[in-house]
Amino acid sequence: HVFYFISFLFVQKFKLKDLIYCLSLSIISALIILLYKGFEFNGLLPLILIYAVIISFMVGKAISNFVNEKTNFNLLVTIGTIMFFLSDLFLLFRLFASVGRIGSILCLIFYYPAQFLLALSILVVSKNHTKGVK
Repeated sequence: HVFYFISFLFVQKFKLKDLIYCLSLSIISALIILLYKGFEFNGLLPLILIYAVIISFMVGKAISNFVNEKTNFNLLVTIGTIMFFLSDLFLLFRLFASVGRIGSILCLIFYYPAQFLLALSILVVSKNHTKGVK
């Protein structure tokens, strides 16, 4: 997630608006983690909250990039990162809330398409770069 976030900074520099998206998603993530009573973190809560902030910054920057510049590349990245976020959310429920097999299924349903879209975005940008189109 950190490397994705850093790569998104190469697409567009970090701006104040990015911080708003990133912090908003971080707050939503933290609220889900803190308010859902079915979680049993066994002392891992601080690490899980840090991880939630990291993935929220990744998604927030991707969304902000798309809002600033509506390209096919940014669209694929945004959809991919949102799906990645949802995959990790279902993983959180599977690991710490005992939701059973459905957590694993939903995690994978979102994870593999997310990675495909992120990989596809590289192909899109490389094809456009060779044509001189952004």
